[in-house]
Amino acid sequence: MPVPKYLSSVGSEGAQGGTIAPMAGTIEKVFVKAGDRVKAGEALMVMIAMKMEHTIRAPKDGTIKKVFFKEGSQASRHVPLVEFE
Repeated sequence: MPVPKYLSSVGSEGAQGGTIAPMAGTIEKVFVKAGDRVKAGEALMVMIAMKMEHTIRAPKDGTIKKVFFKEGSQASRHVPLVEFE
């Protein structure tokens, strides 16, 4: 069964090694910043979409290189939310 695009992270050979927004929505909370070390499954941020909260979790262990959105900002579907080193 293929993995949905928003659940997979692009490897280092791709343009963006990070986490992708599953749908358009508002970033409600951001729990990480550049330089933070995270473990697979750890909450990175909370997104509000379709009147529901969606917790965006780390797809792998690693270090956050960049967070592309701040609290209150709008994210489009399938855009990178964070980048891993």
